[in-house]
Amino acid sequence: MRGVAALIVLGAAGLLAGCVSCADTRSGVITQPRVEGDTPDIVYLRRQVSGAISSELQYPADSCRANERGLVAVELDVDLRSGRLQGVRLKESSGHPRLDDEMMRAWRKIQENGWRFDLPPQLAGRHGVLKVPFALQFQGR
Repeated sequence: MRGVAALIVLGAAGLLAGCVSCADTRSGVITQPRVEGDTPDIVYLRRQVSGAISSELQYPADSCRANERGLVAVELDVDLRSGRLQGVRLKESSGHPRLDDEMMRAWRKIQENGWRFDLPPQLAGRHGVLKVPFALQFQGR
């Protein structure tokens, strides 16, 4: 069963967050409310992240049946010269290995496919790595 990121938020704390429900079988539906204090660049990066993860993420069928829920938080490493995703680390477990594994699998697949951030001009081409925190709530039924 395919899940869909239904809400992506980047607030003042810099945490990208989203929500996936196993009951939601629609594809490509992303709602992105503007958060007070968002700059156009933050909104732009938020849309890119939400598009990338929603194309790969699946709510594990066994997790849906078991009504497993939880927040999974990762940190993404983005190369500022190329915009490519260089790595992903689990920062906070949902408490359910299948949900954690699915989040990591989806981001690794995105990395293997060579997906790139289209970085804003003030970031693009610099030397270094941008660390992007991302969290997603698996909601169950």
